Amino acid sequence: MKDSDSYINYSGLTVAAVFAFTLLRLCFVIWGPLDLAPDEAQYWDWSRRLDWSYYSKGPAVAYIIAISTSFFGSTELGVRLPSIIISALLSGVFYALTIKLFKSKRAAFYSALVPMLTPLFTTGALLMTTDPPLILFYGIALYFFYCATSVTGGRPGGLYWVLTGIFLGLCFLCKYTALLIYPSFFLFLLCSPSDRRWLIRPGPYIAFFISLIFFIPEILWNMKYDWVTFRHVLGQTHVAEGFVINFSDFGDFIASQAAILSPLIFLGVLYGIYRSVIEGIRGSRVHLLLFFTSAPLLLFFITKSLQGKVQANWAALVYVTGIIAGVVALEKAVAMRRRFTRNKGAAKPFAIAALLVGILFTVITYYPKAVAVTGYKLHVKLPVSKLLGWQEVGERAGVVYGKLSEKGPAFVLSDRYQIASELAFYMPGNPVTYNANFGRRMNQYDLWPGFHGLVGQNALYVEWQEGPLRSELSEMFASCDTGQRVEIVRDSEPIRLIMLYSCYDFKGAERSSVEKW
Repeated sequence: MKDSDSYINYSGLTVAAVFAFTLLRLCFVIWGPLDLAPDEAQYWDWSRRLDWSYYSKGPAVAYIIAISTSFFGSTELGVRLPSIIISALLSGVFYALTIKLFKSKRAAFYSALVPMLTPLFTTGALLMTTDPPLILFYGIALYFFYCATSVTGGRPGGLYWVLTGIFLGLCFLCKYTALLIYPSFFLFLLCSPSDRRWLIRPGPYIAFFISLIFFIPEILWNMKYDWVTFRHVLGQTHVAEGFVINFSDFGDFIASQAAILSPLIFLGVLYGIYRSVIEGIRGSRVHLLLFFTSAPLLLFFITKSLQGKVQANWAALVYVTGIIAGVVALEKAVAMRRRFTRNKGAAKPFAIAALLVGILFTVITYYPKAVAVTGYKLHVKLPVSKLLGWQEVGERAGVVYGKLSEKGPAFVLSDRYQIASELAFYMPGNPVTYNANFGRRMNQYDLWPGFHGLVGQNALYVEWQEGPLRSELSEMFASCDTGQRVEIVRDSEPIRLIMLYSCYDFKGAERSSVEKW
């Protein structure tokens, strides 16, 4: 694939675009209106207690945040700066991988640009979760995997296989979704005629065993805690429910994928995957690689959506090669004036429209009120309510907690990990917080030392609703006050009501059986 407009400096354009978006994201994090999301606050709390693994995820996100906050403090910038840096590096990976596969700087530029115009990658560039490092390490692993399989002349390409194994191992440290990478790589090696030779050579197996070395600490950690992460993952994938058909969740999943990519870019990805299998059947091994690293993953999550709820971001790995496939397919369609729809020459208008819609979705991601240009008034609760008002809650909680502490030792307690995490981050002094279990699903707080032995202490209890005080609290404390209301309002719309209760003389409590998992 050659660039017809080689006079354009696509490398320079890519660097300029990455720099501009990185600067925009940095300014947004420093001066923007969004507090840490509950998951971000939870991962930050993990980073204060580093371990080999955690209840729902691998340890990478905690270690990355710990390194960043050691330089920039426990601030929003300290937590989120890694996601900004990772996103810039990921754009470079998209560019380098496309160059490696297709030798086209133009396709590489658009492959690096398109992710910046999707809510999925835009959000990943602003919020420090497990997805940004997972996608980055996967992209690098994929690059070295292709390099390893492309070695000719009898050379084993051992270094490439070692690097593939290292970055696959790093994927494991981020998220267990990384397990799905192995079948994709295997199917490519099995179905690509020129790559089957690797199935009887040591390279792939070296990479596999190197990656497993990274997984050993997580295995040992899970053995200590009765395999809680595996229980959690199996529960989320609805394995115990058997095979069921639920078209409602299926429809929600498809709609969510269109939303996180923007509808036209999602259609472009699907078209790219379709063209990849066609070109792969015709003998293109690079298209086979794109197909087997996108289609099986997408099919897996579509199947799971027929059984139950699948979160929108779970399929993020699909779009590393899915976006490249879409860009390359549309570029070829534009260059050859082939039919994308019934109307000849529709590929170019579609590509332009996809970019424009992507820009609109990106602007809305940064500034939700911009949706007004479409004639639709977006309710403030819809896009960002989970990221608003936590600093205010933390400050108000800090005042109440300070008064309790004047009367003697006190601790902070909530019925939800989201609130416990946000309070730990936004309350003055970043106190240790606890998450009471009144019948909820297990989480990481249940694996840490609990509050159950703090007999005689007072407590600030915080929950997400207004109403009669939980009967469990009446049994746990000698008395609790009627509570203070903290109502978070934005644009004259109430988005959250938090109740702060001062409770006195903790009587002690036993850890529930769920907490003992």
